[in-house]
Amino acid sequence: MRRLRYFVLALTLVSLPLSAGERIPADPVYIFQSIGVEQGYTTATPYSVIQDSKGFLWISSMNGLLRYDGFELVLFGEKYGVPESHAVQVIEAPDGKIWTVSLGKIFYFDGDMFRVLNTGMEDLLESQKLPFEKRLAFDKSGNIYVIHQTGIVRFDAGDHRKNRIWLPGKDIPKGMVTAVKLSLDGTILFAVEDQLGRIDPVSGNVTMMAKMGVVPAEAIFSIA
Repeated sequence: MRRLRYFVLALTLVSLPLSAGERIPADPVYIFQSIGVEQGYTTATPYSVIQDSKGFLWISSMNGLLRYDGFELVLFGEKYGVPESHAVQVIEAPDGKIWTVSLGKIFYFDGDMFRVLNTGMEDLLESQKLPFEKRLAFDKSGNIYVIHQTGIVRFDAGDHRKNRIWLPGKDIPKGMVTAVKLSLDGTILFAVEDQLGRIDPVSGNVTMMAKMGVVPAEAIFSIA
């Protein structure tokens, strides 16, 4: 069977806020643009897509990070400093910097190259054998929260001595952490399999939410 080489990005013409008195048209016009091999898209496995504050589309994939400017794709591989080609998430920080996490390293884009983050916790993480997996989030102070194999690590933006690990069975419920996300109220939401909780970025306290009967007892892999 032929592999699918295209994915579709939907761009609307009503992306700007409506002024007072304006209404969304009864039949809004949507523009669909296919990106494929003609633009340089050669991977069949995109993992995540974001649009940054400058308008660029960033795509994380099994072949690395790609950036689309509306005309062509640029692959950010080893020559741009990406330590591994396998990038499973891409995210924009509050300051507009682009970050990604990939199989053991966190790296960020400085405008020309990707740089590996010096976390100050490499020895600790190695000693506890906690390889990073695939999700990261930022709080409003720019601190980074990363899912590792069975817990959550916070890298302080200003002081490595304030880095912290929440371990399962000790700080959070026992099980695999499957999702992490900044909430609108500034707390960090996370999922441990089928349970939801939140971390207070200031105190570090964890509060688990009551299970909702309407939610099936299955792992939660994304929080939006």
